[in-house]
Amino acid sequence: MLREEIDTLAPLLRQMQVALIDVAEQNVDTSSGLHAHAGGSAVSFAHHLLAYVEMFSRDEERLVDVRKRVNRLPLGAAALAGTSYPLDRDMVARTLGFDGGARTASTR
Repeated sequence: MLREEIDTLAPLLRQMQVALIDVAEQNVDTSSGLHAHAGGSAVSFAHHLLAYVEMFSRDEERLVDVRKRVNRLPLGAAALAGTSYPLDRDMVARTLGFDGGARTASTR
């Protein structure tokens, strides 16, 4: 379920970036006053919006990273996530669309 949520969020971040770029292109000459530690500065509103585009790019990179981390089958990784049935964890992982199984205490 978490994998599907990540897969839903990534394209939405890209759509937000495209929308911000569109608004930025329309506001290149619009001034926006910003406050910094030493006082105010005049910056174009477009520049301010493009900073958010960059921030969302980093968020997207984080989502890609966390997607890899959560795409591991947890079955057998801990006392509460195991089973007494003789299962092939690698086969179960492939069947359920995981990249592989999570590391167990014996594989750490």
